[in-house]
Amino acid sequence: TGSTDKTVRLVPAADGEPMRLGQHADAITTLGTNGTGTLLASGDASGHLLLWNPADGQLIGKLGAHQGALAGVAFHPSKPQMISAGANGTVKHWTLPLVSPLVLPAHETEITDVLFGPKGQLAYVADLATLQAINVADGKPLRSFAGPQAPITSLATNTAGTVLVAATREGKVRFWNTEDGA
Repeated sequence: TGSTDKTVRLVPAADGEPMRLGQHADAITTLGTNGTGTLLASGDASGHLLLWNPADGQLIGKLGAHQGALAGVAFHPSKPQMISAGANGTVKHWTLPLVSPLVLPAHETEITDVLFGPKGQLAYVADLATLQAINVADGKPLRSFAGPQAPITSLATNTAGTVLVAATREGKVRFWNTEDGA
């Protein structure tokens, strides 16, 4: 968990005490784990991105990733890579261990969430006005998804990657076919 108290905690699935991983300089705005559960990323309102080892709670790395709040972080489904999105409209594609990111073309409005596609070749990026699938290698848009009537707050796909799901600030949930955007 992460919240406005600036603290990252792991809460065990079974009964047990939460493990306090550490503290950010500002309110935590996003969390993400890799597919094997060996890495946890946490982002905050001041643009810092921290990487943790959830097994022992050790801080692995700290990045000044974005100017302004982090809106989302997602790990590649099978490679040591992640993407982060800043509320300032930037998306960064990171290779792990941490090296300088590939900065993808900026969006015109605040980004609200980001998600790797199931094969890791594309990412879904939601901003205040649009939802797009982009090529993670160069950031070029591949397709737009029509119809979000309010800013999207959260993105997910089904396990097959054929359905994209978005939750909006109005409390609605919208579904799209990932192949054609319908």
